[in-house]
Amino acid sequence: MSALVQIGDGASARVANDGCGVHPIGGSFSAGRLDKVIEIVAAETGQTRGGILCSTRGSPRSSEARFIVYYLMNTSLGHPLSEIGVLMRRDRTSVANGVQIVEGRRDDERFDTLIKRLEDRLSEVRLLAVRATGAARSGPKHLVEAGR
Repeated sequence: MSALVQIGDGASARVANDGCGVHPIGGSFSAGRLDKVIEIVAAETGQTRGGILCSTRGSPRSSEARFIVYYLMNTSLGHPLSEIGVLMRRDRTSVANGVQIVEGRRDDERFDTLIKRLEDRLSEVRLLAVRATGAARSGPKHLVEAGR
């Protein structure tokens, strides 16, 4: 679900609330977050940015890294599957499938440790979900980073 909210002095931004917090969607905000997630996943998995963003399936390892990016963008940062698909030039159902594959692999202790390490890294660089706050329901809302 998305909505338009006031973010100060007459400006507004489209935000999404999908159970993982409220965050601006689209534009440079989302693209910037995706770039950072890809950078972190590439460094941790030994894959290249090009391999992760490859327009074809690529190698099994690059596909796995891509699926991890989908998973982190969706579950850790709260971006909708459709938005991730647009940003990575993939169909929403492909993104959903990748997220599901990562969720299924979290039973593997080594893989789960990798995902936890990546989630911790996202927290370290303060790439947290963003939420809308405001003093009153009808008052202006400001977008702020959600703390833990």
